[in-house]
Amino acid sequence: MTGTLTVRQITLGGALAAAIVVTLVFGESSPPAPEPVVEPAVAAPATSRTPEADKPVRLQIEKLARVPASSAGMDLFAAKSWAPRKVAVRPREQPAPAPVAPPLPFEYVGQMEGRDGLVASLVRDGEVLFVKAGDAIGSDYRLESVAPDVLTFVYLPLDERQTLQARTP
Repeated sequence: MTGTLTVRQITLGGALAAAIVVTLVFGESSPPAPEPVVEPAVAAPATSRTPEADKPVRLQIEKLARVPASSAGMDLFAAKSWAPRKVAVRPREQPAPAPVAPPLPFEYVGQMEGRDGLVASLVRDGEVLFVKAGDAIGSDYRLESVAPDVLTFVYLPLDERQTLQARTP
């Protein structure tokens, strides 16, 4: 098949040559583009034609500018970050510790049986005290109960109970 042309190749070559000749002879001459005609939205009567109607309408390009997003809409092209938001963490204020009664300022000396029950002997700041259940000791303590092995005091400003072990020497 080399060196010989087939009927099909000859037919296609002839059609191509004919298309080229037709294009060169007739050419591509396009008619002039028609001028745009702008008509007013409301047609004026044909009898009253004003010179303003013949003027072309000026496009207001500034109206085509991009309007920034409002609170009602969402800006689709705003910059976004996928990083987690940093939240300022305030250290929590530690609540003030609840007030506690001071340690008992008494030393146990002993007990004895009295007319009204057990009477405890105590020492406070070098002073010997003899108290029974229900007695106030100064303005801050009251002896609530006297038992053979435990004395129970109430710290009056906080109404807190404290115990003192009764040790016999």
